[in-house]
Amino acid sequence: MSYDPQQHWAPVAMPTQPPIQPQPRSPQVLAFLAMTGLVASALFTLAAGVLEVIDYDRRIEAAGQPETELSPFDLLYAAVGLVNLAVLLFTTVVFICWLYRARKNAEELGAHGFRWAPGWTIGAWFIPFANLVIPFLVVAEVDRASEPGLPDGHVMYASRGRALLGFWWAAWIASNLIDNFAFLRMRASWDEAATRDQLLAERSAEFTWIALGALGTLVAATLAVLVVRRITRDQERAAVAPPSTWA
Repeated sequence: MSYDPQQHWAPVAMPTQPPIQPQPRSPQVLAFLAMTGLVASALFTLAAGVLEVIDYDRRIEAAGQPETELSPFDLLYAAVGLVNLAVLLFTTVVFICWLYRARKNAEELGAHGFRWAPGWTIGAWFIPFANLVIPFLVVAEVDRASEPGLPDGHVMYASRGRALLGFWWAAWIASNLIDNFAFLRMRASWDEAATRDQLLAERSAEFTWIALGALGTLVAATLAVLVVRRITRDQERAAVAPPSTWA
């Protein structure tokens, strides 16, 4: 067979692989850590409130007397406060990680039409004043996107209400405002009330604000646990339906 230099060789088309679709990852571990942190944070906040009440009474008894050395109670009070801060930081980090994972999962499970990109699950918490509203909107969108049987997968068509999230967010905002107000009020009373009688007159009001702050924290933590459970449960149910599977 002779070689024909005029012959043109057509390129051979190589078979192409279909693009690999991202697979959702189970948020169960992050959800468990977030819920554990929420419960622990609420319990330590309650413990700190009880110690704060005891410390107030101790200061009333010591009013007008010279300051003494640190007592075992003072060390316990400081230790609980430090542990409470550490638990709060841990819970914040884990909750944000869980929320980011849930947002990515919702998209990978087929939901679309999002208004808030995944980065907002992190950045929304650190914008002054805007963090009073945007995080709620982000969590609400993830919750609606995780709704079972979402029509056409579009977030806009979700029928799930926002009552649970609304109560959670209201309780969280209220508890933070009350805690800050109670703290500032107590510190102001120490600066202004020089006598034991004046401190006793403020005792009932101080205890009321401390109790309200602790109750608000407990309610907010309980509702937050319910939000995490609902979103995680819905995404796990959606993941077992073909063709999606957890990675």
